Amino acid sequence: MGIEKQENLLFNKLHIIFIKVALFIGLPFYGYTQELENLVLNPSFEEHFICNPGPNNINNVNFWFNSFDIGTPGYYSSCNNTYNGNHSVPSNECGYQDAHSGTSYGFGYLFKILGDGSFTNSQNQNIIAKEPLSGTLKTPLQSNTTYYFEFWVNKCDNFDLSTNAFDLMLHIDTVNFTIPQLPYINQGNIIWSNKAIIDDSDKWKKLAGCFKARGGEKYFSIGAFRDTNEISWNYFGNFNQTTLAAYYFDDFLIYQCDTCCPDQYPVEDYITVNNNLITQGETATFETFLNEGHTANLYLFDSAGRIVYQAKLNGTDNSHQIPYNLAAGVYHYAMVTSEKKKLGGKIVVIN
Repeated sequence: MGIEKQENLLFNKLHIIFIKVALFIGLPFYGYTQELENLVLNPSFEEHFICNPGPNNINNVNFWFNSFDIGTPGYYSSCNNTYNGNHSVPSNECGYQDAHSGTSYGFGYLFKILGDGSFTNSQNQNIIAKEPLSGTLKTPLQSNTTYYFEFWVNKCDNFDLSTNAFDLMLHIDTVNFTIPQLPYINQGNIIWSNKAIIDDSDKWKKLAGCFKARGGEKYFSIGAFRDTNEISWNYFGNFNQTTLAAYYFDDFLIYQCDTCCPDQYPVEDYITVNNNLITQGETATFETFLNEGHTANLYLFDSAGRIVYQAKLNGTDNSHQIPYNLAAGVYHYAMVTSEKKKLGGKIVVIN
């Protein structure tokens, strides 16, 4: 109930005294927020089997690998500046860029084109060259569960081609994609595609979104997987030589979140709480509703954080008695479902 309505009830001249239980749904409850656990192993390329950075050496980075049979993604790092030579951070053969975090980042070109704008590889064969990066997750993804992801990209200074062709794919197993013949057709399950061209070679750009997992996926790949007629690009040089859409990659993040993209995946409102007006002499109650098949734990805390009421919800017993001896004041409730969906708010008891 709104504050204005509460005040109207408080100053009502009726001689009947009400015990009002007002529930403010959606207010944060301390300690009851969804935990953020990044499922990406080695998300910023800091852990290496050996310090051997270079444009072709992604397999030297822990939990990252080359998933294509043409093209060779890599990484740059300042792990050993004496050894690195032209493969360091921030300075390397692709340009000059500080890491978004740490001292390393991944590298790959999304595709290669000739001066006439045709997609090809350096041998001018009828195939499209590309260097997707593939990473590993801590645990397999859960079926029909929504996940949020983000990663950071920056266009390499020393290449004149920029594009929008960042696509995300998920895999159950490590994969080795076949050489894509032209005209190029989508490969596998593209679960997200970027739309805007990324031109910035100065500042890092965050790309983010949500997806719903089929279940069991343990690996992911970033690259240009869409059909070539769906690729947009800008070219800043002269059309007289082969060039690359080359980018740095850093700070990958994937975690479970059913509320991060409500426009894309509306949150199922399977917990609801109703306000109640209780006349004097009755036991104060409030109503909850839980969809069939779900269970939840309900807790009621006083201002000192002590539990004054708790119950197990099963979707059938939806009326809960407030302890008769509760003093007037503000209390907090928290409900946690078996799927770890959490709802918290305040209860105001007014005698």
